Amino acid sequence: MTTWVKIENFQCPGKDCCNDKKIKQWSCSADNTPVYMSQTGYIRCSSVVKYMTFNDANKYAHYDQICNWRWDCGEHHSFMRFMEADKESFLLSMSMALQMVKAKGKAKWIAALVLELGNQFGEEDDSDEDQDSDLR
Repeated sequence: MTTWVKIENFQCPGKDCCNDKKIKQWSCSADNTPVYMSQTGYIRCSSVVKYMTFNDANKYAHYDQICNWRWDCGEHHSFMRFMEADKESFLLSMSMALQMVKAKGKAKWIAALVLELGNQFGEEDDSDEDQDSDLR
């Protein structure tokens, strides 16, 4: 079952963003509604376009994988209003905002999301393997 969590008190995960302030409540720039995240690695706004649908992808106006979402904390340079996130910057923001996950099964929700982020960003943790080989 998919659990949606409102994104709030969340530092901008934009790659190389220098803003370290937490944004109280993130909202969709197109329709100004709150934004939610699931453990399946998707983000959606609150604007419903179709009530009768079998999946979230068709129900909400803005719905996409985290790796495709763009972020605007209001502190980016004007030439790059929306910034993409990379796995490291997104995980850093998540680690600072764990209190937003209030659902039962918090650890499983976070673990599922972290695994999905690894799949989406397609990055292997090569640095861990390099450190292991140095110890031998």
